[in-house]
Amino acid sequence: NGIVEYPYLQFPSQLDTLAFGKVYFKQSALKHLTVKAENLTDDLQLEISGIHQSKFRLTKSVISKTEAETGINIPVEFDATEPGSISAILTISGAGIEPIQVVLSANVSEEFIALAATDINAKGFTANWTISRGTTAYLFDLFSLRPTGIYFPEKILEQNFNQTLPNNWITESSVLELGTIKLGTASKMGKVSMPLVIQIPGKYRLTIKAKQYSKDNGAPLALKVDNQTQIIWNTAVEDKNFTVDITISSIESVISFSAEAGKRVLVDNLILEYLRPEQSKTTIDNYPINVGNVLSYNVSSLTSDSVYYYTVQPVENSTLVSNNIKVKTDINVGLRYNVDKSYTLLKDNHGVIIQNISPDTQCNVYDGNGTLIFKKLIQSDNLFIPLSKRGVYIFQFVNRQKTENIKFVF
Repeated sequence: NGIVEYPYLQFPSQLDTLAFGKVYFKQSALKHLTVKAENLTDDLQLEISGIHQSKFRLTKSVISKTEAETGINIPVEFDATEPGSISAILTISGAGIEPIQVVLSANVSEEFIALAATDINAKGFTANWTISRGTTAYLFDLFSLRPTGIYFPEKILEQNFNQTLPNNWITESSVLELGTIKLGTASKMGKVSMPLVIQIPGKYRLTIKAKQYSKDNGAPLALKVDNQTQIIWNTAVEDKNFTVDITISSIESVISFSAEAGKRVLVDNLILEYLRPEQSKTTIDNYPINVGNVLSYNVSSLTSDSVYYYTVQPVENSTLVSNNIKVKTDINVGLRYNVDKSYTLLKDNHGVIIQNISPDTQCNVYDGNGTLIFKKLIQSDNLFIPLSKRGVYIFQFVNRQKTENIKFVF
């Protein structure tokens, strides 16, 4: 009759893996294992075994019958006290089920890097970093970055129209020929739209090589963003390169270029570049400072609601300087928001980190105006979402036909 009456685990399955991924030496990590069962006769027992069993910890070794049949996320902690590949076996047994083994795995790296700040408040934070073997002390530097007004172009895409257009590009009354695309006809306007080409909001540069078709003298070529005209160029008999800098506020923005009916245009090449702003370093007074042989340092007496950066280097090695870590002082930054006891939202640096997400979860982020600014199908259990402006955002998570909306203040 299709009804299962014997005790069994819906998940995890036999030999599933709970992977911690890369964990830095002397650091800790946390993962959650989802356990769901049916028709249990008693409570479930959890036990970790194997040569590295001491590296992993359970917050509880017994799951009650009610918890297991309802479904529960079990925290599993890992301490990276030994470099290399680390693994152990978590066995779930009892309550009438066949014992299920889950592989716990981690890769402990000795890479020297600066880690995200913790305990962030209006006046300071705690800086963190990984160990550098053999060092006797670390030099900690604190600084700010100021825009110089200079931008560095980074090519996002180039289209020379020698092959088919990307599948998501939309054409209207336009004909692709070898090495060019003709916009428009004698009676219809022609248009090419380029959705999903923007990676992050910011300043972009678009360069188009184009000329008029036949005797359509001075045929205008219009560039639009989200159907708002940015500029109109007048083409000529010979090819000309037209360039414009545009500011785009949403990754969902659509760039398009078009020609009028009876004023046809041939476009031979298109280049889109992201203009990454250059910033100059301004060191904060009394830094850098020797903080001794420690892996964290408490920074205080800072200005609230301000952005700072820090780096760390071993005093014996002036060439080994860590990555920059960005920190924004704010009384709310650094607070964790637990959602459904399954995943965590963490305000960090210049965006939000979402931790412990179930694979195959669609994440959509909307700003206060309801504009979609970010979307991604998540395959890992951690995701960083950059946010450039303070305000209220809606985080939407879609998984297994379930949709959850969360209002979040950044």
